[in-house]
Amino acid sequence: MGQTQQFRTNLGRTQTHGLEAYAELDLIHSLTGNFNLPHLDLFAALSLLDARYGSLPVTTLTGTGTGTQIVESNLDGKVVENAPRQTLRTGLTFAHKGLSMTGQFSHVGKVYADANNTEEPTANAQTGAISAYQVADFSATWKLGQKGRYRLSGGINNVFDARYFTRRAGGYPGPGILPADGRTWFAGLGLTL
Repeated sequence: MGQTQQFRTNLGRTQTHGLEAYAELDLIHSLTGNFNLPHLDLFAALSLLDARYGSLPVTTLTGTGTGTQIVESNLDGKVVENAPRQTLRTGLTFAHKGLSMTGQFSHVGKVYADANNTEEPTANAQTGAISAYQVADFSATWKLGQKGRYRLSGGINNVFDARYFTRRAGGYPGPGILPADGRTWFAGLGLTL
């Protein structure tokens, strides 16, 4: 009797409006018309989104003991968490005979870790904005032998060793931010039988 409980539901509405586009152009072939020359492909993928809560009723408790009060609010118009407004991936691929090299640049816009759109991180780093970040990658493949039977491949992810994070965690392994990998590389050898 006289006990206060928190009640949560998953009833709410969101609306997402946006545009996704992809374009690719073989620069050398389109400028020269000579298809015997190497390929130099410029590509870009762009996503522009506006994801917002249309209605999300929220009930919270404030105070302690006999001073506890129920506060009702609505997150109508708040940005949906983990939904970047813009994502851009662009780059160049050079290909000639058995050699192919690709450099890619990625930009991911700022997101929120919670539905309240908290800007400043809390002391435990569970909520707060997640800053936009940029990262560059490079990969190459070289096919050798008859019909490309042998293949050497390798690359570097996060070429410039950018320091960024993409998530905030409340539980394992947190609480706190989950940093992205620094510069890494990979190499491989393949054989087609």
